[in-house]
Amino acid sequence: MASSSRSSQPKVIVGLDFGTTFSGFSFAHRSDPDDVQSFYDWPDAGRPYCKTQTSLFYSPAGELLAWGWSALKAYSEALQVSSSTGQGEVGLLVSKFKPILEDGELAKSMLEVLPGWATAEKLIVDYLGCISEFIGGHLRQKYGSCLLREEVAWCLSVPAIWSDASKRKMEIYAEKAGIVKGKHCSSSEASSFPLKIVLEPEAASFYCQKQLKDTAILCNGDKFLTVDVGGGTIDLVVHEKVEGGSSYEVREVSASSGELGGGTYVDKNFLGLLKRKIGCLESFDDPETLHKITRWWLGSLGKSSFDGTGFKLYELPRKLSKAWKKFDEQLGCAEGHDEEYYEEIKLSEEELRGIFDTEIEKVAALIDKQLSHCRDTMIQHVFLVGGFAESPYLVKKITEKYNSSNAGVTREVIAPPSPGAAICKGAVALGFGTAAVVSRISKKWYGLRTAQRFQEGDREEYKFVNDEGADMCDKKFQIFVKNGESIAEDTFVSERNLGPSFAKQRSMTIELFSSSGEIAPSYVTDPGCKRLGKYIFDISENMELGNKRSVFVSMYFGRSTIQVFAQRINFGKNRQPEKLYCVDLSGSSIGRKRKSRI
Repeated sequence: MASSSRSSQPKVIVGLDFGTTFSGFSFAHRSDPDDVQSFYDWPDAGRPYCKTQTSLFYSPAGELLAWGWSALKAYSEALQVSSSTGQGEVGLLVSKFKPILEDGELAKSMLEVLPGWATAEKLIVDYLGCISEFIGGHLRQKYGSCLLREEVAWCLSVPAIWSDASKRKMEIYAEKAGIVKGKHCSSSEASSFPLKIVLEPEAASFYCQKQLKDTAILCNGDKFLTVDVGGGTIDLVVHEKVEGGSSYEVREVSASSGELGGGTYVDKNFLGLLKRKIGCLESFDDPETLHKITRWWLGSLGKSSFDGTGFKLYELPRKLSKAWKKFDEQLGCAEGHDEEYYEEIKLSEEELRGIFDTEIEKVAALIDKQLSHCRDTMIQHVFLVGGFAESPYLVKKITEKYNSSNAGVTREVIAPPSPGAAICKGAVALGFGTAAVVSRISKKWYGLRTAQRFQEGDREEYKFVNDEGADMCDKKFQIFVKNGESIAEDTFVSERNLGPSFAKQRSMTIELFSSSGEIAPSYVTDPGCKRLGKYIFDISENMELGNKRSVFVSMYFGRSTIQVFAQRINFGKNRQPEKLYCVDLSGSSIGRKRKSRI
């Protein structure tokens, strides 16, 4: 596409919800920012839905063949060919891989079963590249081929519970996928507008406010809880409506919270139940059959239709039926069971409830925790959104538990229409600025590693002498933001002048740390402290100034991601603030042994 001079404002803003199980997008033109549209006609979806599968299908050699719903179709066709021809390897279907971005035991266990080439970076960059290219094609069909990719601004949602490092990785992977320009982007046609990282429960909060403005009228000072129950994460945030330039401005009342959970975990419970009922399923090795079972469960007759009552019957694939009968015969427990017994499986109402209840109880516990944090204030509304919020059983249980009337004040649980589209639609509103979070609550202590004058009581092992003969103490935690502090958006909350400890230093190492402890940390080695990253800042000019060279470090903490800037004050040719990427990305290469599941 040819390039042109870029306007200072994007023509179109896209909200991209990259989810664990499903992903989707919404968009609006700057001529009518309130007309936010979503996409429903995904290739090979079978039925209209606001999202496509977060799935990729690769050849055995690692070549990307299909994505989204098309990945499931291509995989199913490959299995059929393999079954009829006896062909060995069919390729690799990868689904629900978003959690591998957040380092931890879950990510490690997921990566262990993948071939060596299927890294977290490759999977996410491949998927973001495919879906963004598809979105670009749809936008050109909608607005004309003259729309340039560089005229589109992108808002990418992430869970609020994600670490700062994971949010930063998403920014880098978006650049590598060619979505936005940056030092990691090789495309000249990518958007010139900076990527906006949007927290999922915040985006969902604004969708609910706009969608329900006529039924859930919010006045200044009203407080409401948004519960985003997705495929892999549960995110909660309590907001208070405030008076401002926008109709949808809020402040965070208590720190956002959440944990891993949601629809994917219900799917695991379903498979666990089947394995307990069908004895051979644990060792049954037929990908085609397992794929059919999964598609039934995720389809319209599976989990999305269960409302807490009734049972479900599923006609088993022939291969599994025969294997089950043979397995029972070998164990001597097939007596009394005819052929029809092995042809279908019945899931009782009690069993189905058990599949869901562990995750519903998890959601309820998180809601209770947020309500206890806000015990001095009344929460008027509980908004229930996210892909898993399309479960009528979940909505029923949460509504029964939390709808209440206390001292004349009513709390109402509301599940808006199209809860799966809530995040991407709300992200568009945040992108246009028609909605805003004016302040957030810090969930940690944040600061820099510094060397300070040695004081009585400081640790002797960190003591050193600088060029001027002064006793100094290394590894001090210089606090920029306090745990629980309310931080206004888009303001420098902390600014510090720093300098080299030694006159001949040619660089300064700027290290950003956090601490999750309740007590303020004194040293970066205190329990609970974690290094978020480091940046080597060049101070090699005007060496004659020695340790009198001054570097001004400032931080934005009120945004959805942390941003750090450094500026040479009294030396050097470039004295403009430089954005530092103070996030350690080494965690993306988890030490592991890998085995192929192809």
